[in-house]
Amino acid sequence: MNKFGLTLTAEMPILYANLINSGGFVPKVFTLVNEDGDQYVFYLDKLDLDRESEGEFYRYILKEHKAVAYARGFLTVLETGQQQIYIAIIEKDNPNGIQLVATIERDESGAISNIGQYRKDFGAREKIFHGWWFDEKESSGESTQRFQALWDSIKANAMHRQMVDFVNG
Repeated sequence: MNKFGLTLTAEMPILYANLINSGGFVPKVFTLVNEDGDQYVFYLDKLDLDRESEGEFYRYILKEHKAVAYARGFLTVLETGQQQIYIAIIEKDNPNGIQLVATIERDESGAISNIGQYRKDFGAREKIFHGWWFDEKESSGESTQRFQALWDSIKANAMHRQMVDFVNG
């Protein structure tokens, strides 16, 4: 993995721990990084797109920002009722990716009481959920205009920063 993928692997669990500790919820999170270390982090719980359009939207912003890595995190609920935080970390030039999964425990009131240790799995990115958004797929001109308008509205609320390199200091 490159330094951005490794840094995302280190920082995404910290981001979720901070979100849970401050607000007690697990939002959908998407972050991308370009080759200059420019990073956008945004929360997507109110993104009003169907699953296919959502994937096209991510492809659009990854291409627009010349992203070299991204991470996508969300809450998943298993058939048993067990809840997990799932995070995919994907790099543009790496055929493999990382998925991080941690179990969430809740107390009697439903508040999150514990986040288990993250299990880290490596694998082919096409087998990782949300791992295929660097794959080339053309959008229609109509979609491009719609996605640009949506991105303009979301970007205003996104955290934009220069990525800190946790891995190499």
